[in-house]
Amino acid sequence: MVESIYYLTYQDFPSRKANTIQTISTVSQFSRNGLNVKLFFPLRSKNSNDNINDLQTFYGFQESFDIKVLNITILSKNINFLTGRSFLFHTSLGH
Repeated sequence: MVESIYYLTYQDFPSRKANTIQTISTVSQFSRNGLNVKLFFPLRSKNSNDNINDLQTFYGFQESFDIKVLNITILSKNINFLTGRSFLFHTSLGH
């Protein structure tokens, strides 16, 4: 059984773009269903925010999950393979 989910995305939060709303909805539902969720994303702009309370207010959800900021300064502009893609990783802690 999956107990932890690591959701890695290149999206910018908060945002009213459909993909960010979908990500927050998905991650909050995973949390609501008892999974340990960690959302990973870069702080790409001056408006980026990794504060869970601010994101809860902006998107209107109550569930809590961990947020981890990614350091993307090591990525070259020429090899920025994450642009426009979302990744969902999970690990199973037990069988």
